[in-house]
Amino acid sequence: MDELRTPDFPVRWVLITIVAGFVLVGAVVGVITLTYGGARPSSFPQPSDLGAPRLETEPVANHEAWLARQRALLSGAEGRTPITEAMEAIAARGAEAYAPLPAEGGAQ
Repeated sequence: MDELRTPDFPVRWVLITIVAGFVLVGAVVGVITLTYGGARPSSFPQPSDLGAPRLETEPVANHEAWLARQRALLSGAEGRTPITEAMEAIAARGAEAYAPLPAEGGAQ
């Protein structure tokens, strides 16, 4: 029990492989550092003045106008169709119920 066992694989080759891997990684990092080090500019351009932000002059009035337009669309004929009428319209189309709808201009 006190005797040392010899490994079943060559330890020397494993160590050589590990050291060679580190040397290879170091060489690649060195080549990349030397090659791409000159690709960076020595100084970056100063940022240009973008000017003042363009803010809405009347955001509340603009929002209220948009909200009124949206409510007008919803209260129109297409926005308030009861579900029973909508389902009847789909059922009336029969087998063509899931076919593409015609374009708004009437052309297909």
